[in-house]
Amino acid sequence: MRLTLYCSTTRGDEPNYVAIQDPALAAIPTVLVCPMLRQMEWADFRAKVEWDDAIYIVACDLARPVHRQGLRHLGELSEEESTAVMKAFAELLARDL
Repeated sequence: MRLTLYCSTTRGDEPNYVAIQDPALAAIPTVLVCPMLRQMEWADFRAKVEWDDAIYIVACDLARPVHRQGLRHLGELSEEESTAVMKAFAELLARDL
């Protein structure tokens, strides 16, 4: 599994979202994404990833749906980094249902 990186600005050349939604759901007009920034406070439920020789923090606690039309595909995370993001997101989910 390799998570997709997106940019939501028209002229930006660095990602500001990482998709955590299964790519098999591409027909849905929205995609579940987590914001990512170079400078963000670290927490156990966030993940560190590297892209284009820069370190980003993925805010798994701020996941939200975004319409695909407003996103530009920029690339993908490595398998290892994708797993780290998904593990951080899983830490936020309720365990005792």
